[in-house]
Parts: sequence; C-alpha cells; structure tokens
Amino acid sequence: MSGGSALSDQQVRFFRTFGFLKMPRWFADDVEAITSAFEEVFTNDSVYRLESSDVKVHGFRPRTTIPRFIDQHPTLAALRDDPRIAGVARSLLGDEFEYAESDGNLFSCDTEWHCDIYAAPMSIPHIKVSFYLDRLTSDSGAPRVIPGTHYWTEDFAVGLRNKFDKNVGALVPVFGVDGCGVPAVVLDTEPGDLLIWDFRTIHASYNSIVNRRLFTINFRQGSQRAPDRAREHAAGRL
Repeated sequence: MSGGSALSDQQVRFFRTFGFLKMPRWFADDVEAITSAFEEVFTNDSVYRLESSDVKVHGFRPRTTIPRFIDQHPTLAALRDDPRIAGVARSLLGDEFEYAESDGNLFSCDTEWHCDIYAAPMSIPHIKVSFYLDRLTSDSGAPRVIPGTHYWTEDFAVGLRNKFDKNVGALVPVFGVDGCGVPAVVLDTEPGDLLIWDFRTIHASYNSIVNRRLFTINFRQGSQRAPDRAREHAAGRL
C-alpha cells in the first residue's frame, strides 16, 4: 500500500518471517527535498561528525557518520512523525513504539556481515528504517540480507554470528567464498525507496561506490511485550 500509514498483514507477515522489508518508491515524491537536506547537513562544518577508517567490519576504509542526524534539519526531523514512518513502526513494534535515534552516513567502504545490535539488547525488538540516496545494485554497494537471521536464538543465526564475528573479512577459509559469495538477498534500491530491517538481521554491503549515502531512523519496542510467536502464528500473521 504505497504511501499508506500502516503496513498490510502480508507486509507484516513478510517482515516477521524474513526480518526485512522493501517499500519501493514510498518517498519518491519527497526524495529531492530529502536529498537536498542530507547534503546541507553534510556540508555544514559546524555539525559534529565521526570520521573513521580503522573499523574492521568496514575493511579499514573511510566512513563518516553524523549522530542524531535528522535533528540537524527540519525536513529530516519531520520524517520522524511522518505517517508512513510512524505507521511502519506501529505495525511492527506496537502502539508503544519508541524513537531510538538516527544517524547519517557517507560510506567509501564495504561493510562485512554483521547485525546492528551494538548497545541495543537483542531481547528487545528494534527496527532500522533506511533511506539510501543513490541507485544501488550488487555491483555498487546495495545492502544484502540473510533472511531469517533475526530469529537470534536459533542455531542458524547463532552459528552465523559466531563465524562472521570471528572471521571478519576472512571467510574464504571458512566457507570457500568471500563475503560477497555468501547466499543472501540483494536489495537493489532507488532513491525514494524505503528499506526496513530488524536490528538482529545479518546484513552486509559489497562493491561500494565512493560516498554512498545513507541515513537511518531507528525505533524500538516500548512497554508492550515482545510479539508472542505462537499467538501470532495462530492468528495467521506468521
């Protein structure tokens, strides 16, 4: 339901089952203004930013991150309460969803397989709502995901996390292929598309272009209980 204020049952079921969702052209009419705001923030020398080229998961190549990104521009700040964004969060996390900050990024690097938990407890559902502002394919840094790895306590996900964490950038001795050869779904994206995934979903990006543009708006489940898988299965939502 393009541009709708909530996800359909089918979209919720897809996300619950596979751990990600793509909404093509949801922000196609807004992307010019959004991109202009992104560029304004990144060219504002007074905005605090983190420059790094020493992170192993990024192959020790450059990445620039601006924390609290959407707060730096009114066009971006308005997205937090946009009915499309709020509808996604409500559909996937319940009415008591909470905003969990944002970040803006310029990547001149690949990203090895990982999940986005960092300081977020894996037991609390979080979602990342992602705006990629360049046309991306498998040959230019499109994100790729391993479906089902958001079921973080199951053996498949646990085993992959352990192997990826212990062998960052060195998977050939483990699997006989490099990171790009790991079976996955590549999410080709156009500016104006919306990509959503569970923080626990394992993902990566390869063959990146220089200064690949991304910003994310993050949400977590609030006071409601985590979804009961048995109850949702009985209701036909899984």
